[in-house]
Amino acid sequence: MESVIWPRVSKPVRTLVLNDVSSIQEAFRVNSLNCRPPIKFVKDSNENKGITMAIEASEQRQFIVQSMLKFALQTQSVEFYINNEITHIMKNLEEHSCHIMKIANVFDITTINGIWARIMTGHRLKSSDKILNLLENLSKHQRVQKRLHAEIVEVIGKSPPLLSDRSRLPHTEAVQHEVLRLCPTLPLGVGHYSLEESKFRNFLVPKGTMLISNIYGIHHNPKLWGEDGEVFRPKRFLSEDGTFQKSPHFLAFGAGKKSCPKKHWAKDLLFLYVTRTFQKFHIELDNDFLNYSEKTFGVMLRTKPFYVKITSYEFLGK
Repeated sequence: MESVIWPRVSKPVRTLVLNDVSSIQEAFRVNSLNCRPPIKFVKDSNENKGITMAIEASEQRQFIVQSMLKFALQTQSVEFYINNEITHIMKNLEEHSCHIMKIANVFDITTINGIWARIMTGHRLKSSDKILNLLENLSKHQRVQKRLHAEIVEVIGKSPPLLSDRSRLPHTEAVQHEVLRLCPTLPLGVGHYSLEESKFRNFLVPKGTMLISNIYGIHHNPKLWGEDGEVFRPKRFLSEDGTFQKSPHFLAFGAGKKSCPKKHWAKDLLFLYVTRTFQKFHIELDNDFLNYSEKTFGVMLRTKPFYVKITSYEFLGK
């Protein structure tokens, strides 16, 4: 796969596709290439509102990111808001224990996340997709789920999981990263735009060029992840001694100055959802969905609702 591609499009929109991490990072270090495109989605859907979609919002973005990081450092505040939302979901799951239920909007966006989604994009976004992706993969791969539950119980027991437990749960961390690798919410990232003619590598990028990060392609590239790159295998994020190891090819939250400003919260949110859910429940696909893998491809990669059987470990006697 070439690192940079100039695709032909049906409309006169010059587009530059970036196919590897180094080209993405290098391109977005150029200030004139690190802006948002004035595309129809931005203009009509949110009228250039929100930090993520605004064409130029450097000062506002800096203020928001600093505020979010400051709040994120207040771990107890983050955990309080997230856990308050998760508690309601846990009660819902308990009511459906031992029954087949449709997974659709069960793990919905949290209140605090919704507020920031509106700030970032000008409207609320669904953030439950990654939870659905995780449930789907763990429901299919029972051995991975069993190992996940065993690690959580071994390290935490029946105590409520805390964000401070993350470093002691390498398998749990690996599972989350593998889900985000296989199913990035924005497979082509959020588009960038050249405000003026700019030099990038051996290219002269004309003004008005759209730049796209091929995150999905990078995350599924067999040269980077091996021949089993299409397979759900969390161990690829574990070292030989079992500790969690990051990959330089992991771009679930984008790259550059305009990488996802909510990534710290997103990681915290996913971690607490995962640990609290699989600490208490065993989840398996309904027989009619054993080979389920239906996705909706578009600006966002989404998993369509499916049916599972959720059983409390207390009922199973574990």
